[in-house]
Amino acid sequence: FKPFSLWYNRPSCIEPQARKLTRMVNKLSIILLVVYALSFSQAFADEKKTCAPPYKPDNIFTVMFNYSEGMEYISSADKPCADRFSQELIETFRDSFWVTKGCLVATIEDVEKAKAKRNPPQLT
Repeated sequence: FKPFSLWYNRPSCIEPQARKLTRMVNKLSIILLVVYALSFSQAFADEKKTCAPPYKPDNIFTVMFNYSEGMEYISSADKPCADRFSQELIETFRDSFWVTKGCLVATIEDVEKAKAKRNPPQLT
């Protein structure tokens, strides 16, 4: 005689409820995972689609030779793309051994002027 065998084999009234709860949690987890994946992938797709800078401002000589193209991009591109590009451009100037403080200040002023062209003040 096994005293616990009857207890283990006995159908429980909690078991169907537990199975139902487990299925519901699994469905909810899958739905949340799909929603998260779709929203995350959409953000990356939009970012890759819209930003197309004329060059990568990682070298001071590249920036100097393509200075006017960079300023034109800052004035005409979407705000997030232009802001990211202008930050990289300014960081390249700051990190360069060849650039003087006066040249850095002039570049920052040029970037601000290019940003102002993108968003002209509106008279109301």
